[in-house]
Amino acid sequence: MKMVVIYINLILVSVNDDSLKTELKKAVDNIKYGNRKSSVNSMELEDKIEGTIEEIGRYVESNEVVEAKKLVSKLNLFIEKRNVMC
Repeated sequence: MKMVVIYINLILVSVNDDSLKTELKKAVDNIKYGNRKSSVNSMELEDKIEGTIEEIGRYVESNEVVEAKKLVSKLNLFIEKRNVMC
């Protein structure tokens, strides 16, 4: 999950929208303060998390803030589910 935090931080550099930044920072905090160790049960969900982050990055690059915000909400739900699993 360390790479996920790094990738989100890379995306944050390109974000101009304050509310999107806040939500992405919330995702980073949820990862940092959640269980960092993966389990066999969480692998599928972690793949979804990584895929969602990649999509968010593409939306940020193309300045599609509304779509990025939708995905960040989804991302935070995935992270919360993962933290419960581990």
